[in-house]
Amino acid sequence: MIRAYRTVSLEASLVIANIVPIDLKIQYWSEVFDAKNYPSLMFGSYQLPLKYAYTIHPALITSFDVHGIDGNMEFCCVSHNYYIFTDGSKIDGLVGASFVAFYRNDCRPVAVQSFRLADQCTVFQAEILAIKKAFEWIVANNIVDVQIISDSKSAIQSICKIYSYNRIVQEIFRTIVGYCNHLCFAWTRSHSGNYGNDLADFYAKKATLLPIIDYDQLSFTNVYRNFQSNMYGNWQQSWDVAMNGRITKMFFPTIQSRLKSKLQPNFVVTQFVSNHGKFGEYLSRFGQNNSSCSFCLSSMQSSLHLLLECPAFNLERSRFMINAKFNNVDVSAWLQDEALPLFLVYINFIYSSLIMQ
Repeated sequence: MIRAYRTVSLEASLVIANIVPIDLKIQYWSEVFDAKNYPSLMFGSYQLPLKYAYTIHPALITSFDVHGIDGNMEFCCVSHNYYIFTDGSKIDGLVGASFVAFYRNDCRPVAVQSFRLADQCTVFQAEILAIKKAFEWIVANNIVDVQIISDSKSAIQSICKIYSYNRIVQEIFRTIVGYCNHLCFAWTRSHSGNYGNDLADFYAKKATLLPIIDYDQLSFTNVYRNFQSNMYGNWQQSWDVAMNGRITKMFFPTIQSRLKSKLQPNFVVTQFVSNHGKFGEYLSRFGQNNSSCSFCLSSMQSSLHLLLECPAFNLERSRFMINAKFNNVDVSAWLQDEALPLFLVYINFIYSSLIMQ
C-alpha cells in the first residue's frame, strides 16, 4: 500500500498508511458490539437502535404524505385546520426543541411547547423530538386535518420510513396507532422568512436555557464517537512512546495530523517521510554508499537535509515556501491542506535529481 522498504518500522508504517493498529481496532469493535448487545453494561443513557422484534408492525403504521420541497402548503388538496411548525436548535453547546401550532390562517399560535435536551444530544434528535411532541399534542387534543411543517428533511424522511429502528420514531408510530384523520408533512427552507418556522426556531433557541432537561438519551452516534476517540487516543499514546519512526514523527507528530492529511502515500513520498530510501545516510547502513550528501558534500544526506538544508535545492525550496506561504520549517504543516500538492511537486523534483546521479 505505501510501498515502503521493509526496514521501515511497523509503527511508522501504520501512521504513514493511516491504518489503525489491529489490536486497537479489535478493541473498538468489541466495545461497539457490547454497546449494541449489552447496553446495561454501559455508563449513561443512550438512544440505542430498537430491535426489530420490538418495532411497530408496518400494517399498523399510519402513512404520511409529504408535500412540497419548499413547504408550500397549497400542494396538499385538503383544507387543513391546523398548521404545526417544529424546529430543533443547538447553540453554544445547548440543545432545544419546540413546536408552534396555528389554527387555519390565524397568525396567533394556539399552542407553543418547548423542550430542552441534554447538551450532548444532536440537532437531529431535537428535530425528531419536536415532531414527536407535536404528535402527542395532536392525539391528546383530538386534532383533525393537520399539516406539520419542518425545515429538517432528514427528520421528515425518517418518520416516513415504516422500517425505522429509531426509538423516537417508533414512539411516534405508537402514539398515532389508530389515528385515522388526515395528517401530512411539508418541508420549508430554514430562515426563509416563513413566520411559523421562524417562531418555532425562536422558541427552540429559547428552550436551550430551560433549567429542566426533558430528554437526556444520547444518540448512538455519540457512542461511536466516544469509542473512536478512545481508539485514537490509545494510538496516540503508543505513537508517543514508540522508539522507532523518529523522522516520521516530525511529519506526523500527532495521530490527528495524519487523520486530517489527505496524503496518499507512494514509493517516493514514503521514502521522504520515513527517511528509508535513496539517501546516503540510509544506504551507508548497508555499505552501498557513503553518508555525505552527493550534492553539497557537507552533511549526511537524509530526507530532512535534502528538504531543509541542501543548497542544491535552494531555488525549489524557496519557490515551495513562498507558494505554500510558509515562513518556518515546520514539516508537519507541509502535508496539510493546500500545501500538500506543492510538497509533492517539491519532493518529486528532488527525487528525480537523486535517481539521475
